[in-house]
Amino acid sequence: MKFNIKNLGIGAVVAGTFLFSCNKPNEITLDTEGTLYMATAIDEKAKFNLFLADTAQTIAFGAAYSGLGFPDSDIPVSFTVQNDLIAAFNQANGTNYMSFPENAYSVSGLTTVIKAGKTTSVPLSISILSNKLDRDEKYILPIRLETPAGTKVSSNLQTTYFRLESIVRKETDITDLSKLTVSQEHRDGSGANEASPKLVDNNAASKFLLHTFPAGFWAQLTFVDAKVIGGYRLISGGDAPKETLRTGRFSDQMTERTGLH
Repeated sequence: MKFNIKNLGIGAVVAGTFLFSCNKPNEITLDTEGTLYMATAIDEKAKFNLFLADTAQTIAFGAAYSGLGFPDSDIPVSFTVQNDLIAAFNQANGTNYMSFPENAYSVSGLTTVIKAGKTTSVPLSISILSNKLDRDEKYILPIRLETPAGTKVSSNLQTTYFRLESIVRKETDITDLSKLTVSQEHRDGSGANEASPKLVDNNAASKFLLHTFPAGFWAQLTFVDAKVIGGYRLISGGDAPKETLRTGRFSDQMTERTGLH
């Protein structure tokens, strides 16, 4: 390797040639080079939520090849579902996960391949029917990467404990598509700070106030086209959480009614 360096000074130019030897650096390798693992076995990646739905929702999984290089040839990999690990997991972590009912999930396959020149396998998937599950329970599905011949597997990332944390209702708020009318308005009119528009402003900190609550009071949302309503929520005024309403007693927490048709 040769560098030519010129030093420019007042009234003089000195040219010099310096020769340096070139040392080829050692090849960089990692202790985990070529080790197989499941990326989904990392704790936070194993947790997921689902929407409450009639159609299946899928979770992907597979194997990965660690290190700085790539496999020279295809690596077949396989997995097993190991529900017998659930009890030990719950005991070790102080949890109460349940196994998925057989009619609530299916696995696309348990064998795949990490192709030559790639670091991840062709993905597999778990399909889950959330409407077959109890929304008050938490579920777990342990899937283990088996050790292919002639390879090594990370013991810490060999098993993914797929954990369903919650099932949430997918919602679309259609209140703004309607017209609100009430049988009696605030005494200062609909533009007052606590008038009827506060019933539907999607703000739990605001409220509709009637200083004299009449018998038979009603509030109505009218839509141009008929709508199928899956549920509604009501909440009381934040400054009087134990106030008794004509329709019942509400706390300052959201009360949900679902399953309406």
